[in-house]
Amino acid sequence: MLKKILQLLVNDGILYKREMAERVGVQTETLDDMLKILLERGYLRLSECDTSEKIVCSSCPSAGSCNTEVSGQAYYVTAKGTRYAKR
Repeated sequence: MLKKILQLLVNDGILYKREMAERVGVQTETLDDMLKILLERGYLRLSECDTSEKIVCSSCPSAGSCNTEVSGQAYYVTAKGTRYAKR
């Protein structure tokens, strides 16, 4: 299931946790645990997004699809995670 999460992130781009949990077939709390494992193994990295000042970073790979009305966390697949997802 960890690989499926990585594949969703690599192939489909940004997903909300609720949508990702539904597509993987787990509760959002379980998904949080799985994301933590992927972070610990170096397959993901976490970025805190703070858009409270309405600043959109043009170098952010998600800038075009980012919801600037909310602050949140963004997970990015590392090179290691991409290799694992494509195996």
